[in-house]
Amino acid sequence: MLGHAVAHAQPGGVLFHCGLGRDRTGLIAMLLLALSGVGGDDIASDYELSADRLPALFAAWEMDDQTEAIRDILARKNTTARAALIDTLDGLDVESHLRAAGLGESDISALRGRLIGRDG
Repeated sequence: MLGHAVAHAQPGGVLFHCGLGRDRTGLIAMLLLALSGVGGDDIASDYELSADRLPALFAAWEMDDQTEAIRDILARKNTTARAALIDTLDGLDVESHLRAAGLGESDISALRGRLIGRDG
């Protein structure tokens, strides 16, 4: 599991990614930032910075840009990516979510410690 791998990785940076860095990577980043105590508004702003840079990546890779399709889906649901992220984070118990995914208390403590720069 990624949380365990990040928590117990060797000192230094840890890279995690998916195909484009928006959806799966965004969800992992959201959970890690929330576990670190970052507020939902700041997490949503961080996500928006990343999402704003994807059209250039799509163009460089000569791929279909899914940005408008995603905006259309969100509009039909009467929301935005920012609002959906903030709504998701509102009341989310990240530790319970990570426990349900198989992390133990020591893993969560080590993960939080790594993320905020202190030992678990």
